[in-house]
Amino acid sequence: MSRTSLLLVVLGAVAVARAAVAEPRTCESYGKLDFFPQGFENEPKSWTQANQFAAGNSDRYSLYPVVMYGSPWPKLHFLPIHPLLLAGGPPVPVECRAASTSFRRRALAEWGVVRKPAAFSWRTRLDGGADVPGFGSMSLDSMQDMPHWSKNIWNLKDGKHELKITVTIHAGSATIEDGPKGRAVPATDVEISSTVVFYKLTERPSLRIKSTTCGAEPGVTMHVSDMWPEPVPAPGGLGALFKPVFHVWGNFIEGIDGSPYSGEDGNSEGGVHFFDQYWIRQIGAPKQAEIPITGVREGWYNINVEGSLTSDMPSLLSLAGNGTFNANDTDPTWLYIQPGGSLETKGASLRGQPKFSGALVAGLNGTALAVQTGNTTLVSFEGPPQSIEVGQIATFTWQYLGLGNTTCKIDGRLQSNDPATGGCSSPLSYRVRDKARHTLELTLRDACGVARRETMDFSVTDGWSTTAKSDSMSGDLALPVPSGLGAPPARSTSAPTLLRTTTSGAAAAAARGGWAAAAAAAAGLAAAAAAAVL
Repeated sequence: MSRTSLLLVVLGAVAVARAAVAEPRTCESYGKLDFFPQGFENEPKSWTQANQFAAGNSDRYSLYPVVMYGSPWPKLHFLPIHPLLLAGGPPVPVECRAASTSFRRRALAEWGVVRKPAAFSWRTRLDGGADVPGFGSMSLDSMQDMPHWSKNIWNLKDGKHELKITVTIHAGSATIEDGPKGRAVPATDVEISSTVVFYKLTERPSLRIKSTTCGAEPGVTMHVSDMWPEPVPAPGGLGALFKPVFHVWGNFIEGIDGSPYSGEDGNSEGGVHFFDQYWIRQIGAPKQAEIPITGVREGWYNINVEGSLTSDMPSLLSLAGNGTFNANDTDPTWLYIQPGGSLETKGASLRGQPKFSGALVAGLNGTALAVQTGNTTLVSFEGPPQSIEVGQIATFTWQYLGLGNTTCKIDGRLQSNDPATGGCSSPLSYRVRDKARHTLELTLRDACGVARRETMDFSVTDGWSTTAKSDSMSGDLALPVPSGLGAPPARSTSAPTLLRTTTSGAAAAAARGGWAAAAAAAAGLAAAAAAAVL
């Protein structure tokens, strides 16, 4: 843009500013920053005049808080407006000529037309840090570009940030009409400042979930914590600038006995074969909540969780991963988490409303959710069907009725046939290298949170012999793999997932048929259980 064009922009902005001034009492109070100078577009779009106006902000000298992703770099223009900055206009206010505000001085001030405009410089400060200077000293009729702030904010911490912009009109840099020689003003530096608030959100909404089951009726209680981000009120308290929304849905995989889902009419376990809920964290609601899922059947459900944001002022959000709520779903349940943690189901549906930052929550998708009404029980626990010799492989099989996670130890050393998770599932193979007596220990924590232990002694001395016993333990037993649903968000310390260990009768029978058949069955079970989480 040419200097002539810039000057025209300045003149238009000054005219608008003068019309809005109403009897200020200091020289500073005559100053403003125009954030929408003509011909200069701010980035992101939420900082543009059109988007601010759509949110209800008709004041060009202030900005509503906005939400941005962090890329591309934001760029905010600002044009300083003050009577001392423009030559030939109305007389400057008396507050800008002298300290006195008497009636006599005000009358004399009518002759104080600016002959030479003042010079100014500007600086910015982000989050109370160090001042960053602008282009250096300039005047409106000599500046080569519109003052602006731009910065790579990708590495800024997600959350609220405050940008303070300060323009300094230098003392004695302007000349006003006051006798033949004029008068140099202002007597001291005059500062015009404004603070702009923005939220940077690069990470997608996230939460932690643990689950408990084993009630009188099939169902699950979801223990939700660390819901992020914190909801933020919109300007003027008109709803929410943004608040997190979590879409949680699941489909029935198989029954408690291992039988796969074969259609609504072909399944004899009753209940529904899916659930679909939206959890909306309201302003002032805590990070945690207890959310029930009822009307389901016993067995495994494949669960998915998507996090996103909603807003009552969507024009103020410039984020990635945008879409529309509930575009492809049928009839979900909308649960609004209230201050205090209570649930409200009477809130309006978000169907068809803009959705921001939508993404599946890491560690919670494609995993399995267990539903049952009673503790898991042991059906069988067996060693090889015939005696073996030193150096041969012994195969151990077991079957539980119910859902849970099993860890295995032989002589106190952890055994795993799933290197990816550290889990243990039937069948387990072990090469016997001596004639000593050894002990295999299975420790199960079921979907109800109850832990139990089974042990088997074995040796090849005087042939093959086994003894099995069961030792039930309390539900708070510390296991290498804790209970819970999924893994926590990436920003937090990770915890292991909990694999299911249920095997069908057919799989157990295959395991008892020999090492080759057992290995094939183990491979199939490990693949099926690799992503399963309680």
